[in-house]
Parts: sequence; structure tokens; C-alpha cells
Amino acid sequence: ENISKMLSYVEGLADSLDIRTSNMKPGQGIEKGLYKEYSIELQIEGRFPEIIKFLSELIKFPTFAALKKCDFRAVTENPSIFKGTIILSKIII
Repeated sequence: ENISKMLSYVEGLADSLDIRTSNMKPGQGIEKGLYKEYSIELQIEGRFPEIIKFLSELIKFPTFAALKKCDFRAVTENPSIFKGTIILSKIII
């Protein structure tokens, strides 16, 4: 349930910043003692200032997600647009 709320939040935030998301893949929870760590991998596309805003909002409340991987490149047809993959990590107690 927490992960589905986070996925909805990520999609809503992306939409509000005019960022396209695709291939959103929630990972399996990994048991780590008293908590589980979940990961979410997704591809995003947008202008770099909006991508930075998107990433900075994701690590704040209500998600408190950690950014595990971030890989971007300029789109050849339009160098002002960047496309890439991010992996977010979320701890649930």
C-alpha cells in the first residue's frame, strides 16, 4: 500500500512538472532487520531544471526516498531535453 501511494505521488509530481515517466518498475522488498527497503526504477524525460526540481521534491516529505542511481543524457533531436533512468529507494518500517 505504501509503495502504491509513492508510485501515485511520483506520477503526479512528474505530471505537475511536465516530466514524462515510463517503465516504472517497483522492486521486491528486501528485509533488513527491522525494516524493508523497496526500490523503484523509472525512466524520465524532460527539461533539466524540471528534472532537478522533480528529484529534489522526491527526497522530501511525503516520500523521503533516497536517490540510488541517476543517469541522464541529452536527447539528440532536442538537446534541451534530457532522458534518463533513476532508481529510488524507500524504507518502510
